Amino acid sequence: MRMLVVLLGIFLLGSALTAACADNSETMATATATKTAATRAPIVSLKQPTVNTDGCDPSYPDVCLKDGIGDYDCAGGSGNGPNYIAGPIRVLPPDPFGLDRDHNGWGCEKQ
Repeated sequence: MRMLVVLLGIFLLGSALTAACADNSETMATATATKTAATRAPIVSLKQPTVNTDGCDPSYPDVCLKDGIGDYDCAGGSGNGPNYIAGPIRVLPPDPFGLDRDHNGWGCEKQ
């Protein structure tokens, strides 16, 4: 009988330790994931856009803003054209038409 009590005690202690370790490892995994996400640097491409053969400026990958036909300004803004583009549009450096005033990667955003 004494042996049974000792074995039961060892089993209960082992179960408690296993549960405590599981809870701790889950907390540690969450803390590690949070730390990793918080310290992960943004991915930035250092590759500069190249000139497209179709005449579209590569700084504006989702629309075709032609080089050599004058300046582009945001439609509804205070710019004087002669060309206007409605936004928002994605902008990559070097942004030759100056459409991304706050340098966040988007041009012609609503103010």
